[in-house]
Amino acid sequence: MASASCPRARRAIDDLQAIPALLQKHHTRSSGPLADAGWLFNTRRLAIFIQLYHVNHTQTVAQQLGITQPAVSAALKVLEKGADSALFRRTPEGVRPTPAAELLYPPVSRALNELENIWSDLAARRGVLEGTVRIGALPLSRTRLLPSAIAAFLAQHPGITLMTNESPYESLVADMRAGNIDFIIGALRQDEDLPDLCSEALFEEDMLILLA
Repeated sequence: MASASCPRARRAIDDLQAIPALLQKHHTRSSGPLADAGWLFNTRRLAIFIQLYHVNHTQTVAQQLGITQPAVSAALKVLEKGADSALFRRTPEGVRPTPAAELLYPPVSRALNELENIWSDLAARRGVLEGTVRIGALPLSRTRLLPSAIAAFLAQHPGITLMTNESPYESLVADMRAGNIDFIIGALRQDEDLPDLCSEALFEEDMLILLA
């Protein structure tokens, strides 16, 4: 069973261990090297950070996670000490991520998503297909291609949950980098320079103009 989870666990560890160097590169203060990544290896602490990044309110995060507001503040204090930077700033509308938090978010989110998917991998080793596939859907795919593909897939794999995200392309790319979606389907962007992502053509279609 352990071998099924090792690749995901290894990727999660690699993402977290890369964070101190990432923060150091963009640090504005002339402090010494950041400590190792030990402050990041606590899933509850990371979940608090992710929720606060999205919700922007400590009391709401505490309610969602079933913990106290002081526990949220304590977790944030540990993360900010490890990052040697403030991660959120207070505003009248709640807390907002700082540049340091923006750097932390993608690798932390990827790591948590990898760990969450380990359970599906272990189930697959037992011959059980379950879990969630999250799809970024661009306009070209939404009307016919994706709905028919989803219907056919679920007929064969009823234990899998499919979720679609119809946000703008830039938001979908950011979500994919954070591990929040698994792939994007739609028209290829020939002018995009995204060396960290790969694209594959599924089919080609000619465009026609009809004139009366």
